Amino acid sequence: MSPYKYVGKPIPRADVDKVFGDATFPFDVTLPGMLYAKLVGAAQAHARIKRIDYSKALKAPGVV
Repeated sequence: MSPYKYVGKPIPRADVDKVFGDATFPFDVTLPGMLYAKLVGAAQAHARIKRIDYSKALKAPGVV
């Protein structure tokens, strides 16, 4: 067997799907039972978050 099994062979291009908009990105994947999260930071730089009132969020439909 030749040690040069890749020399002279075409290389599949993975970027063609990106150019034509056909590539699947992690953001495009949905799985059954999938949850989403949102990061929320402090309104002031270097501030400490003492408490978070999430009672309104829990009343919204679909929030777990």
